[in-house]
Amino acid sequence: MTANLAKIFSDSDESVPAVAAIVRKPTSGENHWDVVDGCLLIHCVTKGHQQPLWAHASGATRLGRGLLQIPDLGTEVLISFDMGLFEGDAFIVGLFGRSVSDGLAENVTLLLDDKVRIKSVGGTSVPLGTLPDLQALRDVFTNWVVAPNDGGAALKALLTTLIAGPPVWPAGTTVLEGE
Repeated sequence: MTANLAKIFSDSDESVPAVAAIVRKPTSGENHWDVVDGCLLIHCVTKGHQQPLWAHASGATRLGRGLLQIPDLGTEVLISFDMGLFEGDAFIVGLFGRSVSDGLAENVTLLLDDKVRIKSVGGTSVPLGTLPDLQALRDVFTNWVVAPNDGGAALKALLTTLIAGPPVWPAGTTVLEGE
C-alpha cells in the first residue's frame, strides 16, 4: 500500500516525514483495525492523494506493546513514516476528532504483548474466569445445604474446598486479562 505513495513522491529527492489521513474502513474486510504479528494496525486513507495504507496504532512500538487506541472511523490522523521513507513502517502520531471507537469507555486501554489486557489507566488486570470457573462456583451454591445455627460453616467448607483445589480455582484464561 505504501508503495503507491512512494511512486507519487518519487519525483522529489526529499522525504515526506508525515501525511494527513482519515481512518476509513478497507474495501475488503469488516474492521478498520487489525492485529498483525502482535501489532495493532489502523486502516487509513491519505487526504491529499486518497491512498490507502495501514499504520501502527498510536503508542504502539514495533513489538506491538504500549498504550494503544483504536480511533473511530472518520478520525483525522497524522501519519509519520520511519526515516521519512514510504518503504518503512507508518505510525499514527496524532489524532483529531473522535479518537476512541464507539463502545469503548474513554478510560479503557489495550496492552498487547503475549496477552491482551483490558483495564483502566493505572489499573491492574488479572486472568478472567472461564465458563467452567463460573459453573464450579454455581455448583457450590447449588450443593450447599443450609444448616441451622452453623454460622455459615457448611458454605465456608464448600468454598474452601473449591478455592484450595485441586484443581486450582479459578483457572482463568491464559491470554485475556481484565480489571
